[in-house]
Amino acid sequence: MSNEIIQHSEPDKFLRELINEQLINHFGVDTVSGEAIWRVAWAEDHFEKRHGTWEDYSPNGIYLRTVTETRVVPKYPHLRGKYVLEQLVGIPSVNRKDLPGQMTSYEPIHPFWNGKMEYLPPNFIVCKFIIDTVYAAMGKASMYKYVDPDADGNNGLEAKKERVKAIYDGLYGNETAVGDALEYGTGVFLDSRKQKDN
Repeated sequence: MSNEIIQHSEPDKFLRELINEQLINHFGVDTVSGEAIWRVAWAEDHFEKRHGTWEDYSPNGIYLRTVTETRVVPKYPHLRGKYVLEQLVGIPSVNRKDLPGQMTSYEPIHPFWNGKMEYLPPNFIVCKFIIDTVYAAMGKASMYKYVDPDADGNNGLEAKKERVKAIYDGLYGNETAVGDALEYGTGVFLDSRKQKDN
């Protein structure tokens, strides 16, 4: 098998950059490195230095050698053609030999794909929901900048309802028995425009 990597051009670069600005505004940057704590990345563009034992093969598939060394490899070979939400984390000392020369690393939290693992564009509302969920699971309060809870005169309840509705509509906006049957290939569509009158 060839080691070639098929490059996919990034379809929503402007959207990714806009979302990354929003993530910095809401969740900040690391005070030591100045890097964004959260970011959306195009998986194709990211490589990392990784130390390990590698088996090398010729283009025809003939085994050449086994070698232990540090190589630059694709970070997300399993996410080709997808966006991924990443979090900046410190590398524990026991793992620093695997990622030489690095003290921090962006780690994947959520790939943007549908139930069939097909491409989905990145979405800030989804990112924020996932980040808030991660912080809640860690027992931390949300890290975004202060927002007046009484901004709408109802302790922010209306704003929360709108956010939940936007998330729900984004995830389940087209949820019907007919829509599900067509999506998963168990339904039949009859186009009435193509029927002939008898």
